[in-house]
Amino acid sequence: MPRWMAFAFLLLLALLLTLPVLSLGASWLQFDAAARDVLHQMAQTVLPDYALTTVVLCVCVALGVALVGMGTASAVTLFDFPGRRLFEWALLLPLAMPAYVVAYAYTDFLQFSGPLQVGLREAFGLRGRVFPEIRNTPGAVWVFTFSLYPYVYLLARTALSERASQLMEAARLLGAPLSRRIREVALPLA
Repeated sequence: MPRWMAFAFLLLLALLLTLPVLSLGASWLQFDAAARDVLHQMAQTVLPDYALTTVVLCVCVALGVALVGMGTASAVTLFDFPGRRLFEWALLLPLAMPAYVVAYAYTDFLQFSGPLQVGLREAFGLRGRVFPEIRNTPGAVWVFTFSLYPYVYLLARTALSERASQLMEAARLLGAPLSRRIREVALPLA
């Protein structure tokens, strides 16, 4: 195949794959008075709440992912405990499922008619809702945090396993207590 033909084929394929994005951009060219009225109406009613919810979700998930990812990486890298080798790999299991699949499973399992709440109501003779409603922002934060923390965990575990043991040992020999070694040596590395 000639070089120009391969280039043309790849260019055509790239254009085909970017067609949805290009059509979205082209829709802005048809921005008229009716579209402006709809956008103005949304800006007065729902858009501020959507923007605030998005910011809250992003900040909370970022904090949660950082705490869970760095905490678990620190635990399995800096400490020796029974089952540590198993946890090093088990903590990567959320990477096996996309966040939307986890969200469906989480919602189905924990909703009012889900197996957990039905089982608890039957076992303990309870009535009504056992857990609060889960289709809300805290539920989304929970799902995203525990779906995305493995990315931070992998990076922190790699950083800690490469350098942390030698630096932690040096800090121990200099007389630093464990809490200070973790706070001032391990966590900045993570």
